[in-house]
Amino acid sequence: MEYKEDALTGSDKQFDTAFSQVEGLVWLPWVGKNYAQGKHRVLVVAESHYSVQDDAGNFARGASEGPVNILETRQCVEECPIGQEWPSRTYQNLSRVLAGGEPADPTGLWEGIAYYNLVQRVMDYSGDEYAKERPTYRDYMRGWGIFNQVAGILKPDACIVAGVSAANHFEEAMGKLSVGHSPVEQFDLEGEQARARCMGIELEGRRLPIVCIKHPAKYFSYDLWHGFLQEKLPETMEYLVALAAVKE
Repeated sequence: MEYKEDALTGSDKQFDTAFSQVEGLVWLPWVGKNYAQGKHRVLVVAESHYSVQDDAGNFARGASEGPVNILETRQCVEECPIGQEWPSRTYQNLSRVLAGGEPADPTGLWEGIAYYNLVQRVMDYSGDEYAKERPTYRDYMRGWGIFNQVAGILKPDACIVAGVSAANHFEEAMGKLSVGHSPVEQFDLEGEQARARCMGIELEGRRLPIVCIKHPAKYFSYDLWHGFLQEKLPETMEYLVALAAVKE
């Protein structure tokens, strides 16, 4: 299905002119229509789009083949976590970890946040479990450069990254960009192999906290990671829980 921009009613287009100036930004970020005026701006960053559905059913549709659809990310948000037109463990668990459980109002949650993928290149998921494409060093380094510009446009109060691998290249990337930043701290969660990461960048004279959690696609305990986010970003999580719980 091809989408026209005016069909995506839950997203805010006021930042699109600025986004068009970001080199390497392939897909326009999702910006919920209530993000800009919200009392707490939250930017959620996933990893990448995929070319086909994976064998675990995490994506019922992948990134469009052929000419680039710059609305791909927005279309996915409208269709999946908001419209619930197709199943995705990633989006479902992402909603749960932000809300602290199954959100009573997923529309309110997603229309209150901004969201995009750090890696702006389609990953090929057509192979078997051991041949699925993963982002490269170059992908992550370029991704952090794009992130710095996107954050400068959206001016979030906090950032939550779904996936911990990108953090391995954060300090090098920010150093090369001459961006003020705090070093990556790692945290062990009981019973969890993936280690959480916390860091931050200097953004217009203030610190933007960035918390990286385990990728929510498989073997993901949303209550465990929600608790960690509450510990590190209490004001952010209070705001997100309220967004997800309120029905108009």
